[in-house]
Amino acid sequence: MYFLLIQKLINGQVGKFMLVFYISEWEYLFYYFILILFIGISIYLYKIREILFSNLSFARKIVIYGGLFIFIISGIGGTLVSFYNIITIKAALKNSSYLIVEGAIEKFKPIRCGSHLEETFSVNGILFSYNGYSNDIFFHEQKCDGGPIKNNGQKVKIYYLNHNHENKIIKMWIKVP
Repeated sequence: MYFLLIQKLINGQVGKFMLVFYISEWEYLFYYFILILFIGISIYLYKIREILFSNLSFARKIVIYGGLFIFIISGIGGTLVSFYNIITIKAALKNSSYLIVEGAIEKFKPIRCGSHLEETFSVNGILFSYNGYSNDIFFHEQKCDGGPIKNNGQKVKIYYLNHNHENKIIKMWIKVP
């Protein structure tokens, strides 16, 4: 993304809005890979279970199988949630059912690096919050990690969805001074 930012500055886009965040088509490939990986690990462990666990007591087998089950189900579940979010975003972009806000950043509250709190800002009274430690596919780049939101007064254009009662950014442009 930062390469894109530098490239657009070089191409003379000063004074215009520059795209700084979007969800790319590559998101699908990443989550397909993760899903196939979890399914592959599951099949592999099922096939070699007798070799690995033949000398263990029944109680240890229960603990190991339980842990593996939770690991695999949570991995597949998390991947499916991400697929759902990608499908929701793609449908919103295709049907133009997203919301748009344009204006200056207000009430920006950056967090210190290493904190697990949420960074927040608003644009024309619409609140946005995000956490850099999230694995969410929506915008979550914090200032301390080099994110594009630096201070109050920056001019932005944001496409967003109200997802689970939160405003989630799916595309964002920042005006280059």
